[in-house]
Amino acid sequence: SLLLTSQAYAGRLPLAGGREEVIESLWPTLETYPPTPPEQAPLGHDIAYILYTSGTTGRPKGALIRHHSVANVLYSIAAEPGLTATDKTVALATIAFDLAVVEIYTPLLVGAELLLIDSATVRNAEALAHVLAHP
Repeated sequence: SLLLTSQAYAGRLPLAGGREEVIESLWPTLETYPPTPPEQAPLGHDIAYILYTSGTTGRPKGALIRHHSVANVLYSIAAEPGLTATDKTVALATIAFDLAVVEIYTPLLVGAELLLIDSATVRNAEALAHVLAHP
């Protein structure tokens, strides 16, 4: 298992048999990876990510989100309410919130323009209104 984290959170979680990678230490190595897609594409039943939640029980747990579920949501949102390559959209949700998957990957799926809004602007209604009025 692998925990991908940032320097600010490094070493905070115990890892039973896994390893921790700090994203800031990986940036300089990105050019060493091949630009081609992996030989083995993910299958629909493969896990895309784990959503940590307390759900209705109040007890923390990880919900396994599979590729086919993500693809189903993305294609559904692209169709209704609809998003096309001529549209512009924004990403406002924090990456830790599962809505970020829809906000980021739906525009990438259809070729729409995606504006990434920083957290300070998201929390400032006047600044956000300005960005939305003058993208």
